[in-house]
This record gives sequence, structure tokens and C-alpha cells, in this order.
Amino acid sequence: KYLSYVSSSRRPGRSDTVPVLVTPHGLKYVMFECTRYVLDTTVPGKFSAATVSVGVSRAEVCAGIRGLDPREWEARWDLVGPNAIPFHVDSLLDAAKKEFCRYYYVYQYAALG
Repeated sequence: KYLSYVSSSRRPGRSDTVPVLVTPHGLKYVMFECTRYVLDTTVPGKFSAATVSVGVSRAEVCAGIRGLDPREWEARWDLVGPNAIPFHVDSLLDAAKKEFCRYYYVYQYAALG
């Protein structure tokens, strides 16, 4: 399924159609501008930015220094996903083709010849 999502808080009028994805545990989410928005179970059809609270004071943060139990880890992984920004990197050969076959380079090659 696809969802037309409008990000009114960050950029009024910015919209795009993105796929609604599902985690292995059934949590529905969308990725929009490198941010994960999770389906809000209290408001039908509303997606909210996924956040995890780690504490507001130094003592609360230090209390979690030993790590998470497996259930809490899975719940957070479902909510926020991996700490990565997905993007495609061209191979060296493809990048060289794209760079040196541009109009500017072709013009320069013709002028030198």
C-alpha cells in the first residue's frame, strides 16, 4: 500500500507518495526525508516521528549504561530501525562514466581535438 504523506511541521506543502512498510512485529511505518514515521495507534491514519526516550538527567542516562534487555532492544529496533541513512553509491566505473561523459567534458574533448 502507498500513502500520500504531507510534512506540514517542517515544510508546509511538501508531499510525496511513499510505501507503507511493516516491521517483522507488525508495526507500520513510512520513511520520508530520512525520518521514520510510525503509525499512531491512538489516532487512525496518523503517522508520528519515531522517538525513543533515553532520559533527561545524567543519572537516568547512566542508569541504562549496562545495555538493554532483548525485549527492549527489539521494541526500539522496531520503532526507530537501524542507525543508517539508506542511499545508493555508484561504483567507481559508473561514477567515472557519469562524470566524464557530461556535456562539459565532451565539449572540452572536442575543443582539444
